[in-house]
Formats: sequence, C-alpha cells, structure tokens
Amino acid sequence: MNDYLTRKETAEKAESDPALWQAAAEAGEAVLSALPDEPGTSELLAELKKDLASVYNRLGSALDDQSDKAASLTAFERAIALRPDYAMWHRNRAGTLIELGRLDEARQAIARARELEPAAPRLVELEAELAQAEKA
Repeated sequence: MNDYLTRKETAEKAESDPALWQAAAEAGEAVLSALPDEPGTSELLAELKKDLASVYNRLGSALDDQSDKAASLTAFERAIALRPDYAMWHRNRAGTLIELGRLDEARQAIARARELEPAAPRLVELEAELAQAEKA
C-alpha cells in the first residue's frame, strides 16, 4: 500500500505526466489484487477502488492531454469499472468517444452520466459536441 500511496503522491505533484499516473495505477492494481474480498476488508476494498478510480481518471486526462485518445479511453473505462456510479467518469468517457468518432457509444455514456447526475456540469456541452459531430 505504501508504494501505491508514494507513487500517487508523486503523480499528483507532477499533475499531468501519464507515466507517473500509470505507475500509480499499476501499484494500486497490485494492492487491489492482493486484498482478499472478505467481510473484514470490504470497507478498505471499497475505499481503494474509489481512490484507484480517481487515479485512472487522472491517467485518462493526462493521456488525453497528449492526444492519446485510445489509451485515454481505456483509462476512463477502468475508472468506470472500479466506480460505475460516478457521473464524471462517464462524462470523460463520452468526450473521448466523441473525439474518436464513436458517437453511438458517446450518446450512451452521456445518457448514463445524466442518469447518475441529471444536472451535472458539462452535460449540455457534451450534448452540443455530440450534435455537432453527428452533423459533420
């Protein structure tokens, strides 16, 4: 766990270095896979998944900043797998899907984000981007 926390802290200081976020994600995955899914660890497991989802979201954003859309999408999808009930991850996925031209999937991601957080910021913007992409 210490390795994960140290790598995450290092990545936070650098903010947008995908290699550092990737290292933090890998360390977090190692901790996650080592934790037994038992009643005594369920709270720790839930907190780790929540935290690791945030790391994957930051990784996705860092990769997006470097225009690596496919890798960015993979990171956002892992964040969703870890914490499917968080609208922001679905919004970020939708934006990347629009950029990749995968418009049907983007529409579904926007709909899911709206279900989770109807008044979420950025939904109107994403819907406008989707409509524009559909016209192109």
